Amino acid sequence: MKKNLRSKILLCVLAGGVLAANTALAATGEGYVYDESFSSGKHEIKNKEVYAESTGGTQPHAVGVYAKDSNVLLDNVDITAKAAGDGTQVRVEAKGIYAHDNSNITITGGTINVEAKGSKDGKNDNAYAIYAWNGNVTINSNNIEINGDIYNDATEGLTSTIDIIFNGKNAVINGNIQEAYGPNGSINVDLSNGAIWNINGNRSENIITNLSLNNGIINRYDDNTSFDIEHYSGTGDINFKAKNTDNNGVLDFTNTGYVAIGTAEVGSSVNLGVINNTVNTLDIEKTEENLNAIAEKIVYFANDGKLGGKVTIKEGLIMPEASGDLLFDQNDIGYVANVKQNSSTTTIDNIKNVAATAIVAWRQEDSTLSQRLGELRESDGGQGIWVRMSRGEFEYDGEYKNQYNFFQMGYDWAAGSWHYGAAISHNDGQTTYT
Repeated sequence: MKKNLRSKILLCVLAGGVLAANTALAATGEGYVYDESFSSGKHEIKNKEVYAESTGGTQPHAVGVYAKDSNVLLDNVDITAKAAGDGTQVRVEAKGIYAHDNSNITITGGTINVEAKGSKDGKNDNAYAIYAWNGNVTINSNNIEINGDIYNDATEGLTSTIDIIFNGKNAVINGNIQEAYGPNGSINVDLSNGAIWNINGNRSENIITNLSLNNGIINRYDDNTSFDIEHYSGTGDINFKAKNTDNNGVLDFTNTGYVAIGTAEVGSSVNLGVINNTVNTLDIEKTEENLNAIAEKIVYFANDGKLGGKVTIKEGLIMPEASGDLLFDQNDIGYVANVKQNSSTTTIDNIKNVAATAIVAWRQEDSTLSQRLGELRESDGGQGIWVRMSRGEFEYDGEYKNQYNFFQMGYDWAAGSWHYGAAISHNDGQTTYT
């Protein structure tokens, strides 16, 4: 049900109005913001939470926040939109945020969860976390989770832009991002300091105008969808999902889509890897084949030397890490050179380091024996019961720290110029990796 901006006091304030201190959603402008739940449904706004649900009817369609010709601020708001059909509807659609006709929506945090299901044959279940049509959306956050696809479209002669600026590991996208074909729209994605984009949505394409990675991470969990980047800059990770290895021990990327980059800033680099790591890197020839199988999943059309990077198969429990430099051939397809292989893994090194604690403990036992012999030389009687206790810790090469409690008890007796004795000891310790 549409509601005019003036009557939607819980959701927004008029242009020139003042946002209440505890209000999470605000809007200014001459247009309107409203909830939209077609067919049978409900819409609730409560305690920084927006919930929209639509079921049944000819076209279930739920929208959490819709803005037209308005400026909207969503400050740490949790938005949920669900639409469900019964298998007879041609299309079922849910939108968390819908920016339309000259609207500007700014999001600073929170969550967006969308779900659409039940269309005929399941082919048109559209779950958009963010949808812009001739509108603008800016998401700038270090604490947000978006579950759903992001889509942008612009009518000829108008503009539409989505800017995604994520900083830190608590900023996550799970879904596809697609810019509609046309010159007037753009989607710009900036992922920094561990921010993550997991590509696993419902769209068949991922198209973005500008991608900037500053230690950001992209994981391709999807199957055979395209991923087109008009312009790339920075340094970050793109990881592919493989169907493990084939009979020859080479990673199978049969149903894994490519990454295609048009142009890049000077000095840009991308680190390619594989999500499901089951590669035997002890065989250097197979390792090079696998590294090339990963590298071949990226295409750089400009091929002007501005884009480089690494291809890495990360270490397993016993399989060492292997890597090579990312280069591009005359067909603009990636390949590796200068393949390197680590000699060990963190797990194997830790096992060896733990074994070294037994050697250190033995040396401590030997040291206390020498100490006792020195005490006998300095004593007058040189016989009797003795007890020694100590507590301490030691570190080994910055890898681990051992804290111990040491107890010894013995008896010595003198017979002429000879000393005889017996002793027992107990050493109790705890080793932790540093």
